Amino acid sequence: MNASSEPRAALRAVCLAAVVVSLAACVYVLLTSPPTRFDDSYMFLRYANNILAGRGHAWNPDGVQVYGSTSLLHVGVVTLLKGCLPRAADATVLLVASALPGLATMLLLVLGCAWISTHRLLHRQYLLWAGLLLPVLVFDGTLRYHLQTGMDTMLAGLGNAVLILATLRLVSRPSAGRLAAVVAAGYLAFLARPDNGVYATLFPALAILLLVRGPRRKLLAVFALSLLAVLLADAAVKWLVFGSPLPLPFYAKQHGAYRGYANPDGPNPFLLLSVFLATALPFVCAVWLLARRETIRVLTALLVPVALTFGYYFSVNQIMGAAGRFYFPSLPFFVVAAAVVVDDRLRAAGEGCVLGQRELLTRLVILLLVIGVGREGLAAATARYQSTLPPAGTTAARPAYDVAAEEPLPAVDRWDAIQAMASLAERVPAGTVIALSEHGVVGARAPQATLIDLVGLHDRQFALHGFSAAELFRRKPDLIWLPHYHYTNILGGILQSDAFWRDYAFYPGAFDYGLAIRNDSPHRARLTVLVDQQWKALYGDRDLGQYRAVRRNLH
Repeated sequence: MNASSEPRAALRAVCLAAVVVSLAACVYVLLTSPPTRFDDSYMFLRYANNILAGRGHAWNPDGVQVYGSTSLLHVGVVTLLKGCLPRAADATVLLVASALPGLATMLLLVLGCAWISTHRLLHRQYLLWAGLLLPVLVFDGTLRYHLQTGMDTMLAGLGNAVLILATLRLVSRPSAGRLAAVVAAGYLAFLARPDNGVYATLFPALAILLLVRGPRRKLLAVFALSLLAVLLADAAVKWLVFGSPLPLPFYAKQHGAYRGYANPDGPNPFLLLSVFLATALPFVCAVWLLARRETIRVLTALLVPVALTFGYYFSVNQIMGAAGRFYFPSLPFFVVAAAVVVDDRLRAAGEGCVLGQRELLTRLVILLLVIGVGREGLAAATARYQSTLPPAGTTAARPAYDVAAEEPLPAVDRWDAIQAMASLAERVPAGTVIALSEHGVVGARAPQATLIDLVGLHDRQFALHGFSAAELFRRKPDLIWLPHYHYTNILGGILQSDAFWRDYAFYPGAFDYGLAIRNDSPHRARLTVLVDQQWKALYGDRDLGQYRAVRRNLH
């Protein structure tokens, strides 16, 4: 072995060790992952169960098609897995549904960075890229969390990774086939999450304008018209099937849609953005330290759509946006941007120094200043935004009531309450109508029940027109599991209604949020038995009847 080959052999050994350790850690985390507690992820299983039962994309047994899932592509993935693994536990299906796209995204980024690199040390050096990327990605705790939630986060990221690589392939040598691949990739990214729409439309357009050498107007026009035709056809089909071209959460999560929403812990867009930036920081640092004027065009194409999408997230209420999950699908843009500038620097350096000492020192000082100021700025913005939210302990306006019991109900863990309600709901008679806000696990385990979604994610009336207590009681739910106490306006509307106190037996605080049974429900006897069973499981020998509320000054 000559002297020049020894460093290469050592580098390969280090990269191989990094890959093996990273993959082993990833497999261990996934195999030991507890069942996901991300309640919203279980809603995909309810849609999947209805699809497999022949009811289509329906929320309820009546078969009415509802565009309540933000990601139709993720519904398809969950449905396929559920059909192939009919005996698997729900949590296992969801774990696979989020982990597989996540692993595929990491694999594609490794392959893609090796493909787009042109320097001899980087081009098609798959082991090197795996050794560089996998430890950074796998050992990031937030990214590992998204691998396990069962949500569409990683599938959306995979869609964006495919879009990026298809687009860069197109601009390197345009052809009709490559253009068709970009349009298809853009549409799939949009199906994975509609907020990927900015990436699907703007990134290829900017890449064509800024990176294609030679005539580009025709290519841009063909791309724009092709994608527009696909999106218009998609909107028309969804309008005919669902009555809305956009998912119901798009309407339900607009600012102001949940008047009186009081969550003192968030959702704070500045805090959630800072969580994502902590993961993206290594790639952001690489871009800042190594970018040259020659890479401005490609960086503009990659990062401008990201900035616009992030701006949009400040206009919506990021409920259930835990760990910055709305921002994470953009991660491939940062990874590819870092790969581009590293490759460019190596090519520009030739056999010389990649970065001069003075330039390195200057950029490093500025980077540290930006990071320091940025952290303080984000912290200040987070605190300022937090100060505008309702304070902790905010409750809905509600009439006074009394219970006979002298001791208050003990606090119950939210997940235990969800499990208790799911156990109750899966045994209710077919046709039982349940109104609730925490509907994921309950919905997955009670396909025979009709669920009224109080927060409008799966209810067209409430999503488009806002919550109405009059509309709720017109539907005569047999059981009301009162909404999460953050939804103060909805909770207040229910508790202030005369119909509620006249027609329902109400047990405040039961199952965490409070429970009510309709007095004249045809299923009342069965529901009372089921409620009593779950009550005893949570509260022991306490007498259920002693906790029934009596309204004061009822008239």
